[in-house]
Amino acid sequence: FFSHKMDVTTLLVVAAIIAIAALFLLRPKKKGKSVLLVGLPNTGKTCFWMQMMTGEFPGTHTSMKENIGEIPSNLTPSKFKGKKIPLVDLPGHSRLRPLLDQKLTEARAIIFFIDSLDFTQTISSCAELLYTLLTDSKLVEQGTPMMMACNKRDLDFSYKLVTIKNKLESELNIVRKSKQNEIYSLGETDSVSKVVPLGVEGQPFSFDSQSPLPLYWCECSVKENNVSELTNWLWAIF
Repeated sequence: FFSHKMDVTTLLVVAAIIAIAALFLLRPKKKGKSVLLVGLPNTGKTCFWMQMMTGEFPGTHTSMKENIGEIPSNLTPSKFKGKKIPLVDLPGHSRLRPLLDQKLTEARAIIFFIDSLDFTQTISSCAELLYTLLTDSKLVEQGTPMMMACNKRDLDFSYKLVTIKNKLESELNIVRKSKQNEIYSLGETDSVSKVVPLGVEGQPFSFDSQSPLPLYWCECSVKENNVSELTNWLWAIF
């Protein structure tokens, strides 16, 4: 009798544990509420943020602190009235990178700004920052969409989107190999455990077939207010 009772109790406990685990795994994933503007310094993040807040181009502006605000209702397209989009402009300086790590949990979406004119001079730093986002376990788990905004396309000698995309793929392969070597030499750490592998091991990385996040691409010019493709995407994802 007692053995049978214990068996039933054990089964009930196991069933309860399984039920709790299933609820945890199947519960809706909590999405962030903000759109993060990310990129290296002088890529147009802050100018875009100020343009979305005021409707005017402020000129070249470098920020050393975050800027936070909701797009005003008077600057919201009529068909999107009622939608509220919090925009967070994050400074691009490497010294302030910890702020980015803190804010990633708030990301509903990310706009990654690229300087199309100065791209080859900053490609290594650009790829390093992009690698950080593409391998962040929280972003990958949430399937956070990211727009790759190739800014300053109004300028002569700026690089086309397709060129930037191809060069970034090549540079990401270099960064990936470097990061893998770091893991082999340092071993598993807390920071490494929060990183997911990029692409397929042994194969060149490809944005089109191996991106761990939903990626979108556009060419734009914040200075010339040629940002319709960017803003249409922004409103559509909310």
